[in-house]
Amino acid sequence: MLAGARTAAREAKAVAIPRSVGWLRADVVWSLARVEAKRLLLGPAFYVTIGLVGLLSMVSVFGVIGDPGEGGDGPNLGALIGLGACLGVLLATPIAVNASAVRADREGLREQFGVAPSSPETRTIGLFGGLALGPVVLLSMVLAVATPFFRDATETASIGLLVQVPLVGLALGSIAIGFGRWIRYPVGGVLIIVLHVFTPLIWALPWIVEGNEGWDLEWHFGYLVAQVALWLSIALAGDRRRLTSAIAPVICLGLVIICAMQRIPAAGME
Repeated sequence: MLAGARTAAREAKAVAIPRSVGWLRADVVWSLARVEAKRLLLGPAFYVTIGLVGLLSMVSVFGVIGDPGEGGDGPNLGALIGLGACLGVLLATPIAVNASAVRADREGLREQFGVAPSSPETRTIGLFGGLALGPVVLLSMVLAVATPFFRDATETASIGLLVQVPLVGLALGSIAIGFGRWIRYPVGGVLIIVLHVFTPLIWALPWIVEGNEGWDLEWHFGYLVAQVALWLSIALAGDRRRLTSAIAPVICLGLVIICAMQRIPAAGME
């Protein structure tokens, strides 16, 4: 069995298409980023997820924002719609981005990309650029429109709290890219949502925190940026899959742990 496995590995290596060793080209990355952004924003699954999650979140948080205030003014529909749209985009982002990350494998184009003159990291950086130009920009636009309604609905909607939302979208999309580079099936986005919604992970490692609860926002923003760097480095390591490719993810993981420990309130988590 061992000899057969060794022979199979040697045969696979012998017939493998050598990958390009060229450097990244800014024009190619920019072109790929625009194409990926368009694909992400025009994908039907993206908007179906936004609609379903938005409707569900509006119903579930109606008791938080939708109750009439002391003056009996009624529910703040603007805040409800804005919150539903933000949550919808946040949860739709990893699903759409993960589907784009595994498109080459799903459509049988991996070998064609392997013989392209650009380096294999070009597709990953281009997809990350598409994530930033597409869902993250859309999320920022929705947040900008909904911010006045959030500020009217609750006093806790500070600028420091709201600015975290686009970074969270970028981090979730980066996780989806990292999953897609190592798990070659379009299940990564769903897995990310399941791990956050149906497990205590979202409470143990919250993405969005309030400064008035004792959290150190400076370290928290560092935590979000470190998460983006971690999963992007994991995705890039999946392009080459060499031993030296693990150096950057290990360093980024250390930064994530440091920032996660430093951002915890002095009184500890309740």
